[in-house]
Amino acid sequence: MPQLSPPPDAGPSGQRGPVDDAFVEAVLAVVERVPPGCLVTYGDVAELVGRGGPRQVAAVMSRAGAPVAWWRVVRADGRLADPVRERAVPELLAEGVLVRDGRVDLARHRWRPDASSWT
Repeated sequence: MPQLSPPPDAGPSGQRGPVDDAFVEAVLAVVERVPPGCLVTYGDVAELVGRGGPRQVAAVMSRAGAPVAWWRVVRADGRLADPVRERAVPELLAEGVLVRDGRVDLARHRWRPDASSWT
């Protein structure tokens, strides 16, 4: 069976879209708009930005996410990223988000902006 090559603009994970300054700014702009008490996944952010994937968003958040509410971005299964878990829990609790065993209830707290609010 032939192996498929990732597209030319794919990163090491095979996800599309390089992490450039425009991507960093777009990711931070999305996270900045997430209301207190609401959460998004890394994949949600990539979808709202329109390029990249969860790994690229995680890379941006780990390197440049300090100025925004980084604790509102979680994994697709609701788990908090290991490197920031201890710092994220108090921030989330202060916003009314319950954290159990390092996990949040995405069904209850997931932010899903409608198209009219995103323009």
